[in-house]
Amino acid sequence: MIGNPYSVGFRGLTAQLLYGKDFEAAYVKTPKVEISLTDELPAAAWIAIPIVITPSKPEDLRELYIQESTFRSMNARRPPSK
Repeated sequence: MIGNPYSVGFRGLTAQLLYGKDFEAAYVKTPKVEISLTDELPAAAWIAIPIVITPSKPEDLRELYIQESTFRSMNARRPPSK
């Protein structure tokens, strides 16, 4: 699951997923996985994104980090009128 704590949605999100058995393995030793969303990452919400990491073992997925995220556009909606 990826969460968006901001009050705007993001379209065309791309990022790198780093993973490893510990912090050093995630940032230094292990290859990165590219993530690309075709749908919007909605404001203030969590969404499930299937990601395939191969080859991998459960002990190699103890630490997960997202880095170098970019997006094509933002969607700031007006709050509903009262």
